[in-house]
Amino acid sequence: MPCYDATTGAGRDALPTALREDAILLAIYDYWLSRCAGRAFPDRADISPHGLGPKLLPHVGLAELDLENLPQSRMRLVGTAIVDTLGFDPTGKRAGEYAHGEHLALLISLATDMLLHRRPVFSEVGVRLHEERFLMVRRLYLPLSYGGSEPAMLLFGQTFHPPADPATFKRVTRVVL
Repeated sequence: MPCYDATTGAGRDALPTALREDAILLAIYDYWLSRCAGRAFPDRADISPHGLGPKLLPHVGLAELDLENLPQSRMRLVGTAIVDTLGFDPTGKRAGEYAHGEHLALLISLATDMLLHRRPVFSEVGVRLHEERFLMVRRLYLPLSYGGSEPAMLLFGQTFHPPADPATFKRVTRVVL
């Protein structure tokens, strides 16, 4: 089965508006699509820092999924733009070590949707960082195999934006592409 491209037919209009307007996440999605090579999703070996380039790498992460216990999934790489905004580096940590409560539940539910559908998942949610900073976080979860035909890793893009409307700050947008 070839890589699922949400833009087939309807073009970019098929993508959520927030994703279409996010040049970084859109470029990460395009890179992921280009690496599928007729498969449902790329293999980890198909993804390279050189291919992503210096503009995208700061916004990219890579996680090794523990399919039996997703909170035990380990972050293998977290880009500098993500680390700088979060104020800490989760590289090498398990999801349950750096995320808790609603945050962990959201991350696990996005990964579960990606695994269940074997397709990318886009989300946008308001977060409060450092007690006084409110941001909209956009995430794009992209499945990767690891030498097989099943998703075993997660390539993700993440960008941060000022909230456009405080009334929608807590709303979570989630779309399986």
